[in-house]
Amino acid sequence: MDLCDKDCCTGCMACVNICPQNCINIFLDKEGFKYPNIDQLKCINCGLCNKACPILNPLNYNNGKKTRAYAAWNLNNKIRYNSTSGGAFSALAENILENKGIVCGVELIKSLEARHIIINNIKELYKLQGSKYVQSDINHIYQDVKQYLETDVKVLFSGTPCQIAGLYGYLLKNYENLFTVELVCHGVASNLILNYCVQNIDKKVGSIVSVNFRDKKNGWQTSTISYKGNNIITSKSYKDLFMSTFYAGYSHRLSCYTCPFSTLPRIADLTLADFWGINETIFSKKEYKKGISLILVNNEKGMSLLKSSISKLYITERPLKEALKGNRNIACARGYDVYVLNKRKLLFKLISNNIPYKTIFKKIVSVSNKQRIARIIGLKITKLIQNYTHRK
Repeated sequence: MDLCDKDCCTGCMACVNICPQNCINIFLDKEGFKYPNIDQLKCINCGLCNKACPILNPLNYNNGKKTRAYAAWNLNNKIRYNSTSGGAFSALAENILENKGIVCGVELIKSLEARHIIINNIKELYKLQGSKYVQSDINHIYQDVKQYLETDVKVLFSGTPCQIAGLYGYLLKNYENLFTVELVCHGVASNLILNYCVQNIDKKVGSIVSVNFRDKKNGWQTSTISYKGNNIITSKSYKDLFMSTFYAGYSHRLSCYTCPFSTLPRIADLTLADFWGINETIFSKKEYKKGISLILVNNEKGMSLLKSSISKLYITERPLKEALKGNRNIACARGYDVYVLNKRKLLFKLISNNIPYKTIFKKIVSVSNKQRIARIIGLKITKLIQNYTHRK
């Protein structure tokens, strides 16, 4: 019995959850990513791990016959501000919780590890708000979710597309009381890199207890990260090593570059993202600053959940092509080239050797004067200047 190789393994951990012998453990590789490891002495070769794996056994699902796109935001301004984009997830989660269901999502604990947890009351919902760009620990959460499903409790499960696929692979059947929400994922970064960056920030603000990867202090459209210790330090993402390498794709798990779930039709009932591609003449600048969610409805179950949550949302339907314009990972994986892979290799090498933060930033992230100008005045104006200079 063989599991998929390291380049393909998404870390969805369906195999870990389904193993009747509990002989598949989770280990960290040298890059800080979680992978399954089989104890061959305990393995009985039942083949369930292969059967559950959504890579070895691609799922058959009927989503996407007519995917519909919506722009939305939470009518509660506090929830909207504390969310990455428009707070749509919180509205969906509140709906489930108010109907005595449970919500499974990702919490960033004080050790700055992301993990899937289950909540059953609205007071805990804050734990699941906001983006977490590191790989979350699934552990045996699928088993817990199944127990709720078997007792007819409504369950809302949120995660990356591969984690949704992992849950489906583990369950091996459809449940009418299961609702799934996936994020438009650009890939997951390694905790090794986050921990390295935090150690550097610790020197400035004391022991870091939380990270807000998408702080809205400067508005939704200005990517900002904040670290909270004894004080809070906030910086633009392009000045931060973790966020810069994440956006560039240098810190990703290998499987993320060729993810089979970053495509249409989508795998979950609903898909959530920032609505980057939306026509900017539709809403006021004030609304843009607060954040706008993109919701893709992929099937009838997703539509029923959205409709039952409508009292908590401002929502308007938009063309699907508008959603695709600003979120390429809806329809295709990031991909990679030799340049990206070389940068990735160098990044992990430098961090493993504990090279100083500023040195790594200079070697991996530092940009040219042309790029700095583009960030300040915009790429189009920069090109106009270049063309004019060239003509002279």
